[in-house]
Amino acid sequence: MNSNLQIRLFGAFHVICENKPVPGLHSMRLQTLLVYLVLNRGSPQSRQHLSFCFWPDSTEAQARTNLRQLLHRLRKAIPDNDRFLLLDKQTVQWNPESPFTLDVADFEHAIDQAKKLADQHDPAAMARSFEKAAELYRGDLFPECYEAWIEPFRTALKKKYTAALQKLIEYFENNRRYQKAINYAERLLNCDNLQEKTWEDLMRLHALNGDRSKALRLYKECEEVLQQELAVEPAPELQKTAERLADGEIPGGDESDKEPKTGKQLSPDWDLVGRKHEWKTLLHNWKQALNGACRFVCISGEPGIGKSRLGLELLHNVRRQGYTAAYSRSYETAGMLSYGPVAGWLREEGFYKLWPRLDPVWLKELARLLPELLVTFPELPHPGPLSEKWQRRHFFEALAKAFLSEDKPKLLFLDDLQWCDRETLEWLAYLFHVEESAKLMVIGTLRPMEGAANESLQNLLTELRSAGSMTEINLDGLVESESLELAAQVIGSDMNPNPHIFRESEGNPLFVVEMIRQGYFRGVESGFEKQKPLADLDSEHYSESMPLPPKVNAIISARFEQLTEKTRELMWLAAAIGREFRFDILVYASGLEEPVIIRSLEELLHHHIIKELRSGGYDFSHDKLREVAARTMTNTRKRYLHKQIAGAIDALHSHNLNAVSSRLAFHYDRAGMVEKAIAWYQTASEHAREIYANEESEMLLKRAVEMLNELPEGDERNRLERDLQTGLVLTLFHIKGYGADEVLEACDRIFSLSENLNERSPFPVKRIYAISILVHGRIEESVQIGRELYDQAISTGDNIERVEACYVLGVTLSRQARFAEAKKFFQEGLDLYNPGDQQEHILRFGQDPSVVCMVRLAMAEWLAGDNEKSQKLGDEALQQATKIDHPYTLNYVKTHFAWLCNLSHDVNATIKLSEEVLATSSDHSFPDFMSICEILNGYSQHRLGFKEKGINGMLEGLRLLDLAEIGIDRPYFSSLVADALSDQGEWEEAMAISNRAVKESEETGYQWMLPEIYRIRGNIYLRKSPPDLVNAQKKLRKAVSKARNHKMPFLEQRARANLKNIQ
Repeated sequence: MNSNLQIRLFGAFHVICENKPVPGLHSMRLQTLLVYLVLNRGSPQSRQHLSFCFWPDSTEAQARTNLRQLLHRLRKAIPDNDRFLLLDKQTVQWNPESPFTLDVADFEHAIDQAKKLADQHDPAAMARSFEKAAELYRGDLFPECYEAWIEPFRTALKKKYTAALQKLIEYFENNRRYQKAINYAERLLNCDNLQEKTWEDLMRLHALNGDRSKALRLYKECEEVLQQELAVEPAPELQKTAERLADGEIPGGDESDKEPKTGKQLSPDWDLVGRKHEWKTLLHNWKQALNGACRFVCISGEPGIGKSRLGLELLHNVRRQGYTAAYSRSYETAGMLSYGPVAGWLREEGFYKLWPRLDPVWLKELARLLPELLVTFPELPHPGPLSEKWQRRHFFEALAKAFLSEDKPKLLFLDDLQWCDRETLEWLAYLFHVEESAKLMVIGTLRPMEGAANESLQNLLTELRSAGSMTEINLDGLVESESLELAAQVIGSDMNPNPHIFRESEGNPLFVVEMIRQGYFRGVESGFEKQKPLADLDSEHYSESMPLPPKVNAIISARFEQLTEKTRELMWLAAAIGREFRFDILVYASGLEEPVIIRSLEELLHHHIIKELRSGGYDFSHDKLREVAARTMTNTRKRYLHKQIAGAIDALHSHNLNAVSSRLAFHYDRAGMVEKAIAWYQTASEHAREIYANEESEMLLKRAVEMLNELPEGDERNRLERDLQTGLVLTLFHIKGYGADEVLEACDRIFSLSENLNERSPFPVKRIYAISILVHGRIEESVQIGRELYDQAISTGDNIERVEACYVLGVTLSRQARFAEAKKFFQEGLDLYNPGDQQEHILRFGQDPSVVCMVRLAMAEWLAGDNEKSQKLGDEALQQATKIDHPYTLNYVKTHFAWLCNLSHDVNATIKLSEEVLATSSDHSFPDFMSICEILNGYSQHRLGFKEKGINGMLEGLRLLDLAEIGIDRPYFSSLVADALSDQGEWEEAMAISNRAVKESEETGYQWMLPEIYRIRGNIYLRKSPPDLVNAQKKLRKAVSKARNHKMPFLEQRARANLKNIQ
């Protein structure tokens, strides 16, 4: 077949047609889609699957729209696309019969052909086919892509390539063509320079080629690489080869197939059965960290499979080398503690000894998590609350300083990632983003099924994959021979384990160990002192989603029966605590004498039911043991123990109960003490908000609201619910933005409760509600609430609330194009504003209203026809906002000033301001500003001639706008998108977007940008082929009328100029 399209994916992405690169394929998303289709060319791909694969975080409808647009761009880029793309309403396929060549296909064909020739005993032809394959492999498959779906393709192809190189080395050595064998051996070494066998092969080949000195130099290089990368020396066999070369001997080819054995290196205390490959992967990542590459290793698998065992082996070995290594874990029970794992790491000896070296400005931030710092360093000021999400950046920086203040390698181990709190995960994302070259390795263990529900975790893993900072290790069960080997090690004698243990344990290492420890299949109780502690295998909670096998459950229960009565009681208390525990809480909660507790702890340690921690506390050896212990308790005992635990926590932490408020709430909840639980949930939620742990605050408040049903009805319960719902509104607003339905629902509930109580609704709630319904397009209703807020502020004499009411009225009246009234309220807000109230405005309402009113006033002045005053106000707002240490306010001003510059056709200023916002909004989670600036920037780029870049940015902005549920200004911004699309000839899509914009404007009463919406619509009709002059004139006249009626002279002039051009 004569091909006219060449696709190369090895080493880099190239698509060539008639000896020239195909233009229009510069977008990474376009390249990725083309590669996906080409690699899966054998079968049609459903549009639904492609949409989810490429846009997993979008709604199905939005993802399908994105795919349709991307396919449209792909068809435009590929010449004669109908020959290559097979499209219908349901599927997309790259036509495997179309005239194209693909280096991947040619490579695989050459490999298959070589194997056939080998079977036919034609070594020369086989070598030619393998050489052809090696020539095609110019590098890893599509290395620009970091998507998970491509890894199996990439790994499989590289494996075929290395196998081909090995065959070529063998063939040319056997035929005494040593230089060619050397060439391929060097390529194999480039693939993995830690393979000692390859070094040995290359040394031997140089010696056979008459260059013994080169062979010896290679040994020195190998020695340096192994020492630098793995801190090991070459294997004994390789050392012997070097010695023979030094003595003048030339090793023969018969030794080339010997497997090297590792020399002195990091190694487990006892064999990691079935985990040798995974161990090497961990070592490789640690060596990368030693060389200044920040690495994250995620070890995943089912409970008991050995995830913690594997990670702990590295942690212990790293500590023995003298490096700092810290362990922490997340818990499913006992309440989710924000930054709990981070606090655990910081309290490890290797890090707390560094506290005195930190600058006080960082110590103050750390005191948010470590209250003991205020005792250790009494001169430290008490840190204030983190009232804004942006303030966390300084806090995050302080945490990074605490861990990385010394330029020495460090290892952090986090068990049970699936239960990790959002705040810790977001800090880890920050750390890997800003400290890419830190000598740090983080290991996390994960149960994939439970982890799938943790959105923050999935976001972190996605970011790490994209950045190439993560290695994933998936652990499966042991095979039969490995299960028997492990059982034999645990037995620790010459006895052979029963072969049925594999069938009963299903290859789960923990089950194997538990069965042997209980004497299962052996008929004897072996001495526990000879066996490894259960902690060495795993330390995870075994959840209801994967029940214990009945036999294993029975085995663990039987172990508990061996305990004395007092020890079982103490074990139940420990199980109720739900996390690690210390001696002091056992004393306070159990009521037992200290000598009795000590004897019971020793008994539990002897039976490997608990383990002693480096911190001085204790924990169950495995959460499956905790689970079984909890199941053996009556509900009455559970409630009693939780009550005792809450009392103990109260007594032990009376100096700082806020720090343990979530634990108190949890235990009072489990004890059935409803009123105390609700009170502590409320306190815990407030404490969580102080460190901007809003997701935790939301969870705590929702549980408190749920518990209200257990209290008697009446005003007292209604008042308590209103307080809880008020906290929930303030929390949800920060998490999900003004447009979230949950915010509106919670506000409505507060209004209903306030009405029943015959009391006024809280001002901050009404203020949030007014902006929320404005965002949803309920403009007139928002104006009415603004007037109510204004009247309320005047009646109470609260100046702060009056300024905020002026802001609400200004932004709502502007949307109705009532600029005279809007300007009056913006100016009143500016006149009443007291700079001394700035922090209270920010804490209660999330922004500084003075500069916000100023930039809004600048927009109103421009629309009313005063360009000079508008520019002056905009410049002053930007200048003052820059001085305020508040990113939300600054980005608000920059976004709206960019909007104003776009209206006045100042393209360069629009690009500058919007790019500044885009550079910071993603870090600070300002989706509204980011979406608007994506559209403004894209529109300006399009006007400068960067058509594809501009439209891509605008479509992304529109997607973000919809995700943020910001509906009020969507008609205007979507009209800008329609304008750009129609300019590119996408008339139908542009008209559909414009139709929706007009409809939404008419339904909501959105007036202030309506002249522009109609003007753009008129221009879209002009771009139709042939132009629709009648409808174009009709829409442009409507634009002129709307602008004239609302006294917007600049927009009227613009519409008249467009109309004049066609008359």
